[in-house]
Amino acid sequence: MSDKKISKYRNAFESSTEWGLRRKFLKVHHDKFDEDRLVCLSMCYVNIEVYGCTYPAPVMKCIQRLKAELK
Repeated sequence: MSDKKISKYRNAFESSTEWGLRRKFLKVHHDKFDEDRLVCLSMCYVNIEVYGCTYPAPVMKCIQRLKAELK
């Protein structure tokens, strides 16, 4: 997925730190989920990493697995 295509997902309220995390997540995982699911998971990922949010166990496990692939 190109940077131009990914940039359409940036929200006006996102800081550069939040967007950097989310952009990388979107780039790495763009081929694994449909668009809506990918965007939702990317938002959850940032909320977990930046704000310490928690989600139901299946979501947390999914994000943990996807996070491991970002390294």
